[in-house]
Amino acid sequence: MAVPHLLGDPEAHPSGNDPPHPRPELAALEVVLPRESGSGLDLIQETYQLHRDDPEVVESVCLLLAHLGTYKEILSELASSGIQPLVAEIHGRFTSSLELVSYTASVLHRLEAAAQPSSKGSL
Repeated sequence: MAVPHLLGDPEAHPSGNDPPHPRPELAALEVVLPRESGSGLDLIQETYQLHRDDPEVVESVCLLLAHLGTYKEILSELASSGIQPLVAEIHGRFTSSLELVSYTASVLHRLEAAAQPSSKGSL
């Protein structure tokens, strides 16, 4: 199901100018939201499984997850997708790559923080 109001509708721009770029968090949300054909997170997990021995692909997967993990609104979707075991696996397998360790540590930290009950509102 397309979401033209989020991504811009080319027919709404008869001048031929490109529609404005969506806000990054909306684009990130498009990646994680489930669809009939599966979510982008499913595709990310499948890509990792198919190319788990290719450091460049794994680095790209980690970088994407690290960027997605920067959005508070998306952390719950990441957590519920079951992505944490994949990130932990990468973290353990690629210990010689400081970049991968950094990306995965960041994602794991954010997922763990998001899973903690908020102390706001409690006295």
